[in-house]
Amino acid sequence: MIADGEPVLVHNNARFACGSDGVTTDRTQSAVVTNKKVGDAYADDIAAYEMDNAVREVSFTVPEPRRGTTTTRRQDIVDSPNPHLGIRRGSEVKVGFVENRSRIRKEIRGDRLLLRAGRLHEMRWILLRSPINGKIGMDGRVAQRLLEAGVTIEIRY
Repeated sequence: MIADGEPVLVHNNARFACGSDGVTTDRTQSAVVTNKKVGDAYADDIAAYEMDNAVREVSFTVPEPRRGTTTTRRQDIVDSPNPHLGIRRGSEVKVGFVENRSRIRKEIRGDRLLLRAGRLHEMRWILLRSPINGKIGMDGRVAQRLLEAGVTIEIRY
């Protein structure tokens, strides 16, 4: 979109100055804050327009048998594509390149536990291009852990 003669990325009323390639040039906010805002806006859209009975920001507490504790895992979106059967699907929205960090590994562990406990029947991670640097994707170790946990990886350009 062009506003005041300059290209801008507009999503859910958030405006980000950008170049013709869609990469933001607005450095008034940190990259993390901008990516978070874009990710939240996309998650809102995905929940509203692509899913049935979707709820945003749902937290689950599940036992961690090996540790003898519980863990809490927040899902960006939870929907019920077939509520009569009680099927629930979780979706995590990530913007930019996902690195193999302890926070990410903890999220994957939580997803695996939710699937094993039957709290969710399906889980997917939706990857979106960063408006900051144009990056998208994930570290190979992250992808391997997700697939081993039974999580579907969806990349949207």
